[in-house]
Amino acid sequence: MNGFLHVAIDDSTKMIVGAYFDTEETLNGYYNVFNQILKEYGIPHKFLTDKRTVFEYKRKDSPIDKEYMTNFSYACFKLGVEIETTSVAELKG
Repeated sequence: MNGFLHVAIDDSTKMIVGAYFDTEETLNGYYNVFNQILKEYGIPHKFLTDKRTVFEYKRKDSPIDKEYMTNFSYACFKLGVEIETTSVAELKG
């Protein structure tokens, strides 16, 4: 059976602050990790993550490169959590 580990690591301490295993990479998995962080540590300042569509979505067919909020980014926005996405592996922690 294949599975996917959703994990969050504190960049300053390198400590795992949330983890969730699921059969595939899902929004539910990231919500579970976020919930663990909120319960144990409170509201984080920022997420530094890859450019998965769960975190950011840009329409390619738009005449301007307009970004739309995903469900996860909307939840972060409502809590005041910044999301920074990157495709550079070294910057993702």
